[in-house]
Amino acid sequence: MTESGFGTQKAPMTDKGLDKLPRLASGVLEPLAVRVAVAAELLGLGKTRIYELIEAGDLEVVKIGRSTLIPYRNLKKLIGQAE
Repeated sequence: MTESGFGTQKAPMTDKGLDKLPRLASGVLEPLAVRVAVAAELLGLGKTRIYELIEAGDLEVVKIGRSTLIPYRNLKKLIGQAE
């Protein structure tokens, strides 16, 4: 894994449409969602501040079981880089 919590493995590009998925500048596939700790690291904030943003309704999350996931697009919206 890299420092940002994303793996470095690249899926082979085939005719399954993977070449059309959004990618980060490094060429790695853009994640659909990240955990709170990764979101905090990406934004340079503490986990407490991330939870405050969630509680205030400024950052939407998806709950899957006990996991709190933040859609990557919502992080981009928060910092003004909406797609």
